[in-house]
Amino acid sequence: MKYSVYPLILAMGYCNAQWSIEVLDTDYVIVCTSLALDSEGQPHIAYSRGWDPMALKYAYFSDSTWNIEFILGSTDHPGTCSTANSQFARLMLPSLMLDGSNNEHISFTLFEPPFNARVFYGCRLGSDWEFIDIGHGYSAYSSLALNDIDEPFIAYSSPWGLEYAYFNGSEWISEIAFPRDMRIWYYNSLALNSSGNPSISFHDYGSMDLLYAFQEDSTWYSDSVETAGFVGKYSSLCLDSEGNPIIAYSDSTNGDLKLAHWDGMDWYIETIDSVGIVGRYASIDLDSNEYPHVAYYDASEGALKYAYWDGVCWHIETVDSNGNVGMYTSMKLDSYDHPHISYIDQTNFNLMYAYKYDTGVDIDLVNDVMVIGTPRPNPFAVSTDISIELLQSAHLLFSVYDLSGRLVYEQDRGIIAPVELVLSWNGASLSDEVLSNGVYFLICSTEHDTFTTKVVLFR
Repeated sequence: MKYSVYPLILAMGYCNAQWSIEVLDTDYVIVCTSLALDSEGQPHIAYSRGWDPMALKYAYFSDSTWNIEFILGSTDHPGTCSTANSQFARLMLPSLMLDGSNNEHISFTLFEPPFNARVFYGCRLGSDWEFIDIGHGYSAYSSLALNDIDEPFIAYSSPWGLEYAYFNGSEWISEIAFPRDMRIWYYNSLALNSSGNPSISFHDYGSMDLLYAFQEDSTWYSDSVETAGFVGKYSSLCLDSEGNPIIAYSDSTNGDLKLAHWDGMDWYIETIDSVGIVGRYASIDLDSNEYPHVAYYDASEGALKYAYWDGVCWHIETVDSNGNVGMYTSMKLDSYDHPHISYIDQTNFNLMYAYKYDTGVDIDLVNDVMVIGTPRPNPFAVSTDISIELLQSAHLLFSVYDLSGRLVYEQDRGIIAPVELVLSWNGASLSDEVLSNGVYFLICSTEHDTFTTKVVLFR
């Protein structure tokens, strides 16, 4: 599939698509975030604290609140990496994954002056984290993935080249996926296909190219994705259901955000956004239709931006522009295709989190009988309101259905003369039962027409 068959559309203002932005940590957060979603779609974020001392921290949403912990670097929770407590050590570049039981797995780089760096793998067993040094010498820029049985795999850069490490049940094994050849590989992004075979996108700092490596039948192969100009920084890789790679990355020569897609025969390269200096810190994910969504940093505006393909065209939105925000982005889509993004506010050195639900044009729905407004708030925790203006007398029925098509709530307002009114729903059923979080459909109908809109209950 080539995504840019139709022209780019800049989407301004979406109904039921308000971004919710939260400040999670003000503890001098300056670099690196990695976001994962648990089985209930709740966000978990690993990130780095600034100097004096450096720390690797962890924020997660549970029981209707955010919780923040130290993974490494705190004198209270030093873990097993004693050098991490040095005020000169830098705990950076975390890559976070959750397994099928919502257990945390992480890889990260411990930089130690003047010239040493090591990649660690960690997992949490109960309340304790356990760590192992897998880099065996200078190593950095790790990317972590889990296979179907929750085994960890890590890609990282070393003096010997692009390496790939996995645990064989008793020890960690490392392979050379791509030899160094006197060059340095950055911005590694690892993904596993349905058979567990690895693919890695990465930037060749010597030739300034975007490269791609993959393994089949225990043999590593590589390909040059794009070589025109200074390309491939901030690469972010995902695989479609056929195992074909899709890579979002920065074109530093032109200041563009680009997408590369292998269709089984050839690479297709397209520009998603070319307005200003964009594309840094790209993070990609695929929705349920296998359409790509990308979060990224707009350096010319100091803003967090978000682009997605809807099957017809690209849409681009500014998520946050309050200060210099949007660096070190990490994005995942939940089971409803809603984006969750972690990023850094470089103006105030804060950890930020943004999420969004629903899409559509932010205008009232109108016919000759009634005007339907946008549900507010959406998502909601207590209640949501929808405004209605009846333009002529009509029998008004307000209904709510869940995703299975089951009627969960209904108001029969009878025949009403022309009027403006507000209908409310508190997330309860007809029997006043508290309903579970999820997507619901609000339906306003008369004998003349029916309007349907979507809301998200998120307590």
